Amino acid sequence: MARLIALAFLLATSTALAQTGQFPGVAPSTPSPFKPPPQLGGAPAPPQALAVPAVPRNTPRTLVTRPRGPAVEVPGGPGYFSNKVERCLDAAANAGLSPSARATFTRRCAN
Repeated sequence: MARLIALAFLLATSTALAQTGQFPGVAPSTPSPFKPPPQLGGAPAPPQALAVPAVPRNTPRTLVTRPRGPAVEVPGGPGYFSNKVERCLDAAANAGLSPSARATFTRRCAN
């Protein structure tokens, strides 16, 4: 039994010594000159809130008349045609107009 233990010890140390001297003259590894990417640990960073432009409260409003029905109040804003059409569509939808009536109202409102 003692011989078996001694033989196992001898084999273990001889292989360890053989591995150390296996490649003489090889330089030890050097660290990379490039910075590794940052390691993310845990949860991701919370999303950044986007700044919302402030809309002034005193925007001018326009009353647009309809042939059969009450006038609809359309909020003012930038004078771009696409913005004006969008505001007219929103006002028509808020007034409860049907889709075909919205189209007619928007043509009248955007001019």
